[in-house]
Amino acid sequence: MTLLELQYADDNALVTHQEEDLQAAVDAFSYAYNALGLTLNIRKTQVLFQPSSTWPPIRIKTARYHSWRLMP
Repeated sequence: MTLLELQYADDNALVTHQEEDLQAAVDAFSYAYNALGLTLNIRKTQVLFQPSSTWPPIRIKTARYHSWRLMP
């Protein structure tokens, strides 16, 4: 898995090339944050992606993420 991760204050940006890698990264951060007593806020989460034939089915824990923004 190729992963680029950037953090600033309480913001985090993940860059991946495959939707499976993005899901694995979200799972890893969710697990790590949970271990520290923190949570990922699905209402504040944004996913940017380049257009493809499908919308990636990304989940945070058991909640499916539905709000997408296309990258130009």
